[in-house]
Amino acid sequence: MIEESKEFSARKQHDHVDKPPIILESFENGLDHWTCGGARYKSVSIREATYPEPARFGKSSLELKYDFIGTTGISGAYAYTKEKIVLHDYPETIGMWVYGDGNGHLLRAQLRDGNDNPFQIDFATNVDWIGWRYVDAKIPLGKQTPLKLDIPVRLLETNDDNKNAGKIYIDCLRAVYGKTNEDLINPEICGEFPTGGEIVSTSTLKIGAFVKDEESGINPASICMYLDGNKVVPQYSEEKGEIYFTPSELLLDGYHYVKLAVQDYFGNEAQHKWQFAVEAGEPGVWPVFEKEAYIGNTLYISFEVSKFDEFEHLNFHLKF
Repeated sequence: MIEESKEFSARKQHDHVDKPPIILESFENGLDHWTCGGARYKSVSIREATYPEPARFGKSSLELKYDFIGTTGISGAYAYTKEKIVLHDYPETIGMWVYGDGNGHLLRAQLRDGNDNPFQIDFATNVDWIGWRYVDAKIPLGKQTPLKLDIPVRLLETNDDNKNAGKIYIDCLRAVYGKTNEDLINPEICGEFPTGGEIVSTSTLKIGAFVKDEESGINPASICMYLDGNKVVPQYSEEKGEIYFTPSELLLDGYHYVKLAVQDYFGNEAQHKWQFAVEAGEPGVWPVFEKEAYIGNTLYISFEVSKFDEFEHLNFHLKF
């Protein structure tokens, strides 16, 4: 019998598209077998995040925290297992859920073939989202087996003008062998009202946005809405795809901040945050400050208060 070459065997294994995904890491059993590293960074660290911190499945995820500020050249923050993960057969893709920080970095992984030669696969060229999103990266055909996952998470920045600090979360790292019937697409939040940055002339108004999900549908039980940091109970019209809240009290003049989060029935999540202003001639508070702040400089913040005599008390909470 003629022995199959490793390359031919890999291609044949790759054709088995009915094989279910294999979970490579759930992060439910601690991070003792994980470590971190990087290149041209001020700091890089990992830790186990537990619910109510971001955790896509179960109670735990991996947090990768990094600081690239002040560095030059290609910066990187890596999370990887102390022993390489050997992949069964020949997966089509490597996938995982990523809670992005919106800082715009490249996200990729490094694998090694059967000859221990490294190669890269890309999950996202720009992590420009905040919240959970499923990402996957195709494994090129023709590599000698067994394939090994060397560095599952490589967060990179090549632009010296985008050297910032932040953290992302990783959950449910897996090998995928073909098409699945899962809903992996996040819901969409659009058409917020009042719109972001809008100045409205009434202190009695309806606040909300439109949502849609064409795969598994919006789960009403998942809807979560905050107005000025306080959780509110909105209404949801499934027919219109509209989520809205009407405050029972007049809104003060000044800025107001809204956060809306929804999930579909598969648990994919979308978040949207926006700010609008009320200028209706009612009591109010307006912060006045420079729009750009620089490290090492003094930032002055003052407050303009209208109809001051109508306030019983004022509490200020500043978050930087």
